[in-house]
Parts: sequence; structure tokens; C-alpha cells
Amino acid sequence: MQTDEYYFLIKGFVQNTISVETFISNYISLMRSEVEPIFDEKIFAILEDLFEDIDAYSPMVLPENETQLLISENTLREEARVAVKELEKVLGYNLKK
Repeated sequence: MQTDEYYFLIKGFVQNTISVETFISNYISLMRSEVEPIFDEKIFAILEDLFEDIDAYSPMVLPENETQLLISENTLREEARVAVKELEKVLGYNLKK
């Protein structure tokens, strides 16, 4: 599993250094390239939750029109922010990175 790759990809999206399109494309590519199952349940849960958020994202949805099944870029970024914080805790990364 490429935990660092996920972490830095998500962090780049949160910090606006990569676009939403690039983030989604790279995240899905990482998920598809996994050869071994993700054995750490905490990490898998974080990454799977974010994957579900990516699936719910639509560039056509405005924040005021969101539903449980359709979210805006703002909400996707917020969910990514949460994922970064959770990964930092689980992986023991310096929280000031």
C-alpha cells in the first residue's frame, strides 16, 4: 500500500496545489493500482470514506444544492481535510506538516 502517496495527494488537494480533477484522477488510479489488500482497518476506513465522497462529487453541484448523494467541491475539500487529519493521527505524522 502506498500510504504516503495517498497522504501527500490528499494534502495537495486540501492545500489547493492540485485541481479537483487531478486529485480525483490520481486518487482513483492509486486505488486501482493496489496489488495487496489494505490490511490496516483504520487506514482503509479513512481512504474508503474519502473514495465515497469522490463518488458523490459533481462539478455541477453548488453548495446550497447538495444532498447526501451529491456534494460540491467545497464539501469534497472539507472531507479531504478531515481525511488528512485522521491519517496524520493513525500514521503518527507530524501534525504541523
